[in-house]
Amino acid sequence: MWIWFLLAVLLAGGPVWGFSFSSSWQRSESKGTPPQWIQNYTFSFSRSLTHALSTGGSVRYSHQSQADTWRKTWTPSIYFSIANDLFSFNLSGTGTQSETESTPAMKSHSWSANLSTSYREVSIGLYFNYNRQWNEAHPRTVDSRSNGWGFSLARSFDKGLLANLSVNYDFRIDRSEDLIAGSESRSDAQAVRMSYSNIFHGLSFSLSHQYYISTSEADYTLGAGGRARAYVDLSFNGTPPGTLYPGTTSTDNNTLVILGPQQEIQGLELYIDWTNRKAVSGTSGWDIEYSSDGVHWTRITSNVSLPYQFSSPVKARYFRLILVSGSPVQLIDPHVRGFYFVTETHTESKLTHYQGNLSLSYNFPREIHTSYFFSYDISKPDTGSETKRFNHSLSASWDPSRYFRPRMTVSYYTDQTGNKPDQESRSYSLGISSDPLDTVTLSGAYTYNKSWTGGDPVSQSESYSLGVQMELYPDLILKTNAGYSETRSFGNATSLTRSYTTSLDLLARLRPDVTLDLRTDYTRSKPSGGEVTTSKRYQASVSWRISSILFFSTYHTITDSGQQKVYNYSYSFSLAPTSKVRVSGSWGGSRNGAKSDTLSANLTWNLGPHLNLNTSYSWSKSDTETSWSWFLNLSLVF
Repeated sequence: MWIWFLLAVLLAGGPVWGFSFSSSWQRSESKGTPPQWIQNYTFSFSRSLTHALSTGGSVRYSHQSQADTWRKTWTPSIYFSIANDLFSFNLSGTGTQSETESTPAMKSHSWSANLSTSYREVSIGLYFNYNRQWNEAHPRTVDSRSNGWGFSLARSFDKGLLANLSVNYDFRIDRSEDLIAGSESRSDAQAVRMSYSNIFHGLSFSLSHQYYISTSEADYTLGAGGRARAYVDLSFNGTPPGTLYPGTTSTDNNTLVILGPQQEIQGLELYIDWTNRKAVSGTSGWDIEYSSDGVHWTRITSNVSLPYQFSSPVKARYFRLILVSGSPVQLIDPHVRGFYFVTETHTESKLTHYQGNLSLSYNFPREIHTSYFFSYDISKPDTGSETKRFNHSLSASWDPSRYFRPRMTVSYYTDQTGNKPDQESRSYSLGISSDPLDTVTLSGAYTYNKSWTGGDPVSQSESYSLGVQMELYPDLILKTNAGYSETRSFGNATSLTRSYTTSLDLLARLRPDVTLDLRTDYTRSKPSGGEVTTSKRYQASVSWRISSILFFSTYHTITDSGQQKVYNYSYSFSLAPTSKVRVSGSWGGSRNGAKSDTLSANLTWNLGPHLNLNTSYSWSKSDTETSWSWFLNLSLVF
């Protein structure tokens, strides 16, 4: 229906419409796996009906296939806009139809409208949205609809005593209905935000405060056991990787960090393709952890499949999913949800949230600079745990001369959540920098950190550092750094780890187009009751701009940990023989008892005003095993 509607609009518009079309074809293939094809097509149109009226839209189609698996998606959209001296209005609609080889077609459409105007220096905004989503399964397994509306008021003062004061008020009502589960929810929310900044007798200050209150009610159809499952949509902390690879320790390639909700949840579930409701395979094993600060983590369970129900409800600022077993997991359209259980057909809840900060800065005579920062975040649900977070930070610096520039920072953080033990951390740092000569810079610092849980110490660290940078010649720079640290962990048994690090870096410009970098690093560490471990690292790199069209670089690294020596190397080049052609390639590998080598090449070619080619090839060998992959992308744009 969407496509026919768009075509009717186009035919009625006549030849005065503006059109654009783009497409791309991608083929990638790796040894031992079937080739993958990706096709993307986009057709867009727009038209200015008058100087104040405009309309347009687009139709996007995507198709991915590999062996017997495939995924195709249609996404038509349309918009209408009015802008004049009195108001602006935008209406937009989007439809989606997506399907895979193992899931039924998923369809959805949504509409949104926004109206903005102003009256007596008050900005006014009105908005409305409607969403509908269902699939073509028999019977349907997804069928939901939602709508919401609201308004906002904003005023900024620029004169008199209230100058630099901004006030905002938002009100919103949302309704949603799950026709499959037989549940319905309603919520309304209000938020007041105020911010103010000024300078008073040299004291610069800014403060902001937000008051938020929401009320929710829901009706459920109870199932087996006299309970129903309710869901909370969660978001990732950062952008998830395209593919997760199993690993025993947390890394960027096997970990998803999730922002926790403002309530307790009883489990987590993960979808690799949310558009088509495709959940992660049950053969994958996950470690699940939670944290209040994103640094110290507490394990909930190990090597379990998702979805997973916790043994008891958990409320945390962060959750973490670590893939530890199974096959690699490709994240096409990832989405994560928390869930909890209700045992009543009707529930009501209320949340009050306060958030704000204060920033002060003052410059005393004789180049003394000071600043203070305070922030708070308080959540008060009518049921569940109340959370309070406070942060204080004080810093000062003194710049009497180039020979002596001290600085100091003190910070304190606390997290109070319900009946859980309070989390506290304190840190202090003192640093000094100096330029005794035009070609010499000295710096040193001391840092202290300590954290507590329920008044009991958890960890403590102290570190000292010293750095020197010298310009020996105009094109020769020497950098050296040394550091010493002590880290203590408390608990059933107190442990102490002492570490010492040093580095030496020599950067030389041999010619205007040739740069040489020589670096060495040394680390020594000894835990209490353990053995001394050392690590030495030597690195050399060269970059050479041979000409305006050719660039070459190489690096070589030797790492000696006492038990194993690892040698890594790389050679790479980039060549642009014409303005339309660019070729690049690299060759690298490592030696650590085993041998591995990798060769790659890439070609980018602008074939014409509307056609572009990009292709790459990669070959690698590890001992007796070899692998290769090839990628081809052809883009057409009008």
